[in-house]
Amino acid sequence: MGFQQRRTVYWVVAVVLGLVVILHASGAASWLHGPKSKVVHLTKDNFRALVVESGLAAVVEFYNSQNPISINTGPIFDVLALDYGGLMTVGVVNMDEEKELTSFFSHPEHNVPFVVLFPPEREVVEPGVEPREKGPFAGKEFTYYMGPIEPRELADFALSPLHDRYVVRVTEENRVGFHDEAGMPKAFWFSDTNSKPPVLVQALSQAFQGRMKVGYVRRNEAGVFAHYGIPQDQVQLLVIGKDWQMHHYGGRPTAHRIFRFIDKHALPRATHDDSLDPPPSPTKQGKDEL
Repeated sequence: MGFQQRRTVYWVVAVVLGLVVILHASGAASWLHGPKSKVVHLTKDNFRALVVESGLAAVVEFYNSQNPISINTGPIFDVLALDYGGLMTVGVVNMDEEKELTSFFSHPEHNVPFVVLFPPEREVVEPGVEPREKGPFAGKEFTYYMGPIEPRELADFALSPLHDRYVVRVTEENRVGFHDEAGMPKAFWFSDTNSKPPVLVQALSQAFQGRMKVGYVRRNEAGVFAHYGIPQDQVQLLVIGKDWQMHHYGGRPTAHRIFRFIDKHALPRATHDDSLDPPPSPTKQGKDEL
């Protein structure tokens, strides 16, 4: 390698190292969120609207740009926000820039990253959830997350306070009434177990409250499976949409794709019209894939 080539290589290496140092110092190394990222950057001005009053579960990391823990968790929060977009708020707070906001959740001398979870139902205090006694978030509940920083674990923990009251357990006895209820699209989640609805089903049922009812069919409801032509050993999602037609979900079983699928067939976000009178039974069947 000649002198000129070596000089070029050294120059490129120096530039790359310089960029790394700059990115690390600015905190960008910890949050390389591109234009498609769903992670919300939170400040004291938007925290109440986007987290406390949103009605959704929220996962918020207070990060220190100089701490290697934060640097490693950036991509994980990107995945979490992408996979569970619409079901929860995923946000980050820069502890260096938002000292006042951070002070409500952390001791000012402990400048280490931490994760706070806000449950989706603010009026229900779950075990281990601490209501604030003072400050701009008084009366709101939250809990510190101490588990593994992985998308699935974070999502399950954040959505776990959801209750079954939004989910209708569909049986052979109530199937006709649930199916034919006027004015509201329906989603049927067919399970391969007889256990309670998974967290994702509960989250979907709450997220689409007023726009689509979510029903959960246990594996032992053979009559319901047979009526809709669903094999009992498979997990499937069937929607009777706002067009009052049947649509089978045929995409990858990821939360954000399922959310988009249901959102496509649910009533508009505006207040729905209870006077809608759908046909007694859908006749068309299709398969949507997102």
